[in-house]
Amino acid sequence: MPQLSIPEDIPVGYKGQIAESGAPRYARSASADFSSGALEAGDPVIRGTVPEKDAAPVVAASDITAESFFGFVILETSRPQADTPIVDDDPVAVLQEGHIYLDASEVVTAGEDVAVVKSSGALVGLGAEENAPTGTARLPGCRWEETIGAAGLAIASVRMKGSAGSRFMLSAEFAASGVAGTDIAENVIGAVPEDCKLIGAKYIPAAAITAGTGATAMNLQINKRTNALPATQVAVADGSNVAAESQDWNDDGVLAAFEAGDFEMVGGGVEDLLAGDVLTFELTAGASATYPAGMIVLELRTYA
Repeated sequence: MPQLSIPEDIPVGYKGQIAESGAPRYARSASADFSSGALEAGDPVIRGTVPEKDAAPVVAASDITAESFFGFVILETSRPQADTPIVDDDPVAVLQEGHIYLDASEVVTAGEDVAVVKSSGALVGLGAEENAPTGTARLPGCRWEETIGAAGLAIASVRMKGSAGSRFMLSAEFAASGVAGTDIAENVIGAVPEDCKLIGAKYIPAAAITAGTGATAMNLQINKRTNALPATQVAVADGSNVAAESQDWNDDGVLAAFEAGDFEMVGGGVEDLLAGDVLTFELTAGASATYPAGMIVLELRTYA
């Protein structure tokens, strides 16, 4: 029987469907890896029990990094939508490069980073100069490519080639404080020469750092200023000698001389950077706090 009418609400796409099919894309074959919860086409996944092949839901993940993020589950045309959610050990295809329809839980704007609320798996947008709220993590290499005025489907680009990129370092030295309570105003570490990711930051003091609090506390902060200088200062990593804080070194605020202490990445993951973005640092010290000379070392990785 011939079709006599055309629906007025033809969907532009489906969650997890490949968008812009003529554009380059790369997908990996994987196996669903979870014992509870649900996994559907269009959901972000992290590497599971066997990192080379297992795809696990991001919900309640303790951290999402360039190493742990796996990509997005692709909607398989051979699997009717009614068959979702996917069950444990099901074969799935995971998009690691290309364009895909994702279900945004709020208004998003083209150019914003794709981020996930880890407790629910909801996808949101974050501006380049916007700190990720607690419990929300940017998804490395993922950006919204479509603006929508309400929650719903939007196209996102995925570029997860960073794992094969080359690594390089930026560093900055600073002198010991001669007077207690002396701060270091914002200083430039350097500008990044190409699009890349900040994947780690370390502080190396020339003398021991002891735990402190209140008047004896010190805090080091790494910032970025986007290539549209002077731009707004955005904190991307923090380190502290206050043992009660989440970003304290070694979980007790203590560092030995020449021991490298890790900074806590803001938002719990990597920071995507664009060519020309400037990285800076600043230090604040309590009224009785002094600090030794030291060095900050940033580890960055290019896209492949």
